[in-house]
Order: sequence, then C-alpha cells, then structure tokens
Amino acid sequence: MTDWIGADSEKLTAAYAAQEASPVAVAEALFEHMTAQDEELGAVRVLSREAALESAAASERRWRRHAPQSPLDGVPVMVREDISLPSYANEVEGVSPVVARLLEAGCVVLGKTVMAAHDAVVAGRCIEGRLVRNPWQPALTTGGSSAGAAVACAAGYAPLHVAIDRIGSLRMPAAFCGVFGFKPTQGRVPLAAPAMGRVAGPITRSVHDAAAMMNILARPDDRDFACLPPESPEYRMRVDGMSPKSLTIAVLTDMGVGPAVDPAIRLAVQEAARALQTAGASVEMIDGFLDPEMFESMQMLLEAGAHRDLEAMSEHERVRLPGFVVDWAGRRAPGFSGPQVMQALADIVRMRAAINEAMMGYDYLLMPVSPVLPWAAGSLSPTNDPQDGLPHVAFTVPWNFAEHPAASLNWRHGADGVPVGVQVVGHRFDDLGVLRLSRTLEIMRPEQAGWPLG
Repeated sequence: MTDWIGADSEKLTAAYAAQEASPVAVAEALFEHMTAQDEELGAVRVLSREAALESAAASERRWRRHAPQSPLDGVPVMVREDISLPSYANEVEGVSPVVARLLEAGCVVLGKTVMAAHDAVVAGRCIEGRLVRNPWQPALTTGGSSAGAAVACAAGYAPLHVAIDRIGSLRMPAAFCGVFGFKPTQGRVPLAAPAMGRVAGPITRSVHDAAAMMNILARPDDRDFACLPPESPEYRMRVDGMSPKSLTIAVLTDMGVGPAVDPAIRLAVQEAARALQTAGASVEMIDGFLDPEMFESMQMLLEAGAHRDLEAMSEHERVRLPGFVVDWAGRRAPGFSGPQVMQALADIVRMRAAINEAMMGYDYLLMPVSPVLPWAAGSLSPTNDPQDGLPHVAFTVPWNFAEHPAASLNWRHGADGVPVGVQVVGHRFDDLGVLRLSRTLEIMRPEQAGWPLG
C-alpha cells in the first residue's frame, strides 16, 4: 500500500480504471500513514474515516462499472478546518460549495487540516496553542494560516487539498513547505461566506493536480454573491504547452516596503526569469508599486477586521487565542476613526490603480512569495512582535485586495533542505494563464528534492 503514498490523482485514477488499486485500499493506506506521522507534524484537525470509507466503497463500485462520476472519482482530498463537511458520505445539501463540488465529483474527503489560530496573522500555531511542524525542517515555521494543508500535502497525506487564502495564507505555507498553491481570482471558486480578499484554492504537489481540482471547484454557486459567471476552460487539458516566446514577463524583486528580500529568494526569482528569457520570453525588471501608505492601509483594515472578530467572540473563545493575536488586533484598531478607515479604503483603490498601471504591457508578473525564508517555528511572525505583525506579506496581500490570480511554485531547495518558492501573478480572470505559466516553470525548474515522509 505504500505505493499510493504521495501518488498523484492521475496515477490513482489510472490504477482504479485498470483495477490495480481500489479507492478503499488507498484511503485505508493514507489513514494509516497519517496516524503514523501526524503526532509529530500536527496537520490534521479531524479524520472522517467512516464517511470516507463509505464514499470510497461507492467510488470503487463505480470504477468497476467503468462509470466514474468525474476524472477525480475516488481521489482522496482534505479540506481546511473552517470549511464545513457533511455528516455522512454523500450529503450535499447544506455543505459548503467547495465540498458540494468535491462530493459531486466522487472525491473521497478524508477529513480536515488545521489552520492557524487566526487567518490573518500567527503562522503555524493552532487555536489550542500547538505548533504545526514543517516536514522539511520541523524547527522552522510552516507559515499560515493554511498551515495544515501545506504540511499534509508535503507529507503525502492526500494528493489534493483545499485551503483558504486571505493575505497569502495559502501561498505562504505552500512556499515554506515546497508544494504548489494556487489562489484563484476572487469569485472563481464559490464560498458559502464570501468576504473581501478571502479565496479558496488548491494545494497540491503538482500543477496538473491543481488544474484538475479547478475543473471541479470553479463552478458557480448562487450562495456566493461574488461568484463569477460560468465558464468552461477545461483547466487540466489546457494547462500544458504554453510557449514563452509570446510572453512579456515583468520581474519584481523589491516591493519597496516590508523586509528586504532574502538573497536566496531573490536568486530563485532571477533564475526563473532567466529560464523564461532563455526560452524566448521578453523579461523586464520593474519597480515596486506599493508605497508605505498603501501597505499601512492594508494592515489597518486587517487589524480592524480582526478586532471586530474578537469583539464578537465569547470570553471562552477569546482566551484561547494567543496573546499575540489579541495584542495585534487591539493595539490600534479600537482607536481608528471613520475618516481613517475611509482613507484606508481609498488607499486600496489607489493600490489597485497602481497595480493596473504596473501590469500594463505585461502578461504576467514573477516575484517572491515571501521576502523571508521560513523562520523559527516558535515565532508567530518574522519579528514575533505584535506591533509589527505582518511585515512579510507585501508580495502576497495586494493580490487578495486586487482580486488577481496568483500561484506559489517551489523553485529549488536550499543547502539545508529549506524550500524556496517563486510567485506567478496574472491579470484578473486569467486563472488558466497563471496555471499554464506555472506548469511551464515547473518543467523548467531545477531537479527537486525527494519528498519528506514518502
């Protein structure tokens, strides 16, 4: 059964079709693998063993009849803990749009992965205080807030994972754990509770698997008022074959705000840019488009939102939060005035205009995901200072506020085994294009290290 630990969706469904493996046996193997590994890593919130095995048995029957519900029928998937799961295997009514689409496709939902104690700050520490461990370097952070999904993916718990990205909280853990993370355009993947900047997307080991997931997830749902109109791009079958010769790529390694970019990260972005240029793309360096006022305004709005969330919590809920979160959310937000908030919103509009101007004439942007490499696991941010809680999100958070698609792709591993990722950003609605360029870079990148834990 160890053959199926780390197997991608295509290998699994080919084995199902040939009757060489069963969804039940694969699910059981993954449950055994998670049980053996997760005491150390801490990526799992809850396992849905009974419902998953019931779902896997139904999938097995369909494959025996050569009648799968989708190309991902029987493929295991895990979802982030704040995405609701059904109480039994085939329940669709009442569950989140993401889970409804997965169940309609016949995917086997194994359970939930943990998230950080707050989805806008506190990397890698769960609500109960325990750390989620990076499988490459357990002494280093996973990033947040979709820490569990990235760890579980790198550790081979399942081939497919659904995460949430609000300020880079899908892409940052993907970069720190060496996996692929894709944040779609706002509204591309419907949510039951849409919110500004909050997007669901896939974390996988390959671009192919992420594209296959997008075929399932990118279907409209009336419950999401921000849902985009229907489209049928067929992500998986169209993700290969992009020619760099027709592309104009902007490269950004200095945003002008936040920490200086680590030399190893800068080198990875430059290597990826050179690879595209060698393949015929037009590549140009550009200056950062954020000014300090824009970055400050984004942080103000995040703090104000967190303070509102804390005010709505019961005392029992609030005392479970790390003091870092309470201090960060309560330091300035209670004193924000109406004019200050309105100015912050105006700065967001100004930032979106600056992004539009910066991207004119370019097909895609290439840049870091994080300016810093993974820091010590016990620190909740690079500075571990709630007065400077979000210094590291200058390359990720603009795309949440501006609603652009963006992806994190591992480029190489450092000498100590730490993953070093690069970020691909596209124009709004060009989700397929970002996946296609990510796939092109995936083929071009240096040989990758073997996966941790199988």
